[in-house]
Amino acid sequence: MERRDISHTSPLLNKLSLKGRRSPVLVLIVVCAVLVGFGAVRFLSRPALTVEQPVQAEQSESDTASKQDEQKGQPQTSRIVVDVDGAVNQPGVFDVEGSDIRVRDAIEAAGGLTGDADTAQINLAATITDGTKIHIPTKGENAATSATAQTTQSDTASPSSGSSASPSTPTASSASSPSSSGSVNTAVVNINTATAEELETLPGVGASTAQKIVQNRTEQGPFTSKEDLMRVSGIGKKKYAKLESRICV
Repeated sequence: MERRDISHTSPLLNKLSLKGRRSPVLVLIVVCAVLVGFGAVRFLSRPALTVEQPVQAEQSESDTASKQDEQKGQPQTSRIVVDVDGAVNQPGVFDVEGSDIRVRDAIEAAGGLTGDADTAQINLAATITDGTKIHIPTKGENAATSATAQTTQSDTASPSSGSSASPSTPTASSASSPSSSGSVNTAVVNINTATAEELETLPGVGASTAQKIVQNRTEQGPFTSKEDLMRVSGIGKKKYAKLESRICV
């Protein structure tokens, strides 16, 4: 009996065979298309992500920086206690507050100057510190008790104490001449710190002698005692006797 290969002779079987191999591929393509379409719809319909900016935190940091800049530009204020007497309307102890406190501020706290205050003897612009004692002289009063900007030996110090006033404290000026107040100047002068002008207020000391005193202490060092003043040329025992009560070291 003769055999026949029906795979080549039956068109119907061939079509069925091709169709059977193509079906899984088509199904896979359709499934992928559905998944892609579904994913696209989900992605497009998803609500937009909103990122909240820390506005409040930024504003807070900005405000803090602004306040710090303002504080840097503003002078620091302080409060001090001063004692004011003499030719003022309300002598006493006062609290004075400010960033740059001067003698004029203390006078204002004491009610201002009286009519007989001698403003020529005081420096209203002198800086003062806590615990300062300020005396406002009257006209004709010795300038040695007035408040000035100079930092000289305190007039209340005894010749042997050797204490000096604080550099920031307005103290009595020993540079005023007797003619400036119309009375005899009895202020004690520190021969180690006094200027040539201040030394000239001493009896018998002129510009030449005052300059010699300044030059001597500069070249040989400070005077350790009042008697050391006699090492200056032109000052002997007789002149020293006149100066002894008016000088200190």
